[in-house]
Amino acid sequence: MNNRFSHELEIPPNPPLGKGGTPPVRPFIEKREVKPPNDSKHWYQSKTIWFNLIFILASLLTTVAPTLEQYTSAEMYGVLATAVALINALLRLITDQPIKQGGGRG
Repeated sequence: MNNRFSHELEIPPNPPLGKGGTPPVRPFIEKREVKPPNDSKHWYQSKTIWFNLIFILASLLTTVAPTLEQYTSAEMYGVLATAVALINALLRLITDQPIKQGGGRG
């Protein structure tokens, strides 16, 4: 690059490549250890499920307690919906174990 802005933008000539010869899109995910499917967990060990249960309870609380309704607006619900979606996506990224299927013990 031979222009007046070249000192501001330093791009390595050969960026490091990930698996398969492509640039790593999600290097933090590639490095973590994924547990085998038979190493599953109970539903109550899931951070994602607990987060969603807490959010459901908080939503029910605002419905049951009319005094809290004055503090909630359409904009606030929009922000909360966005935050919940973002947190769920982040929790899904760090998930490394499936939840056990079925209702049996074990």
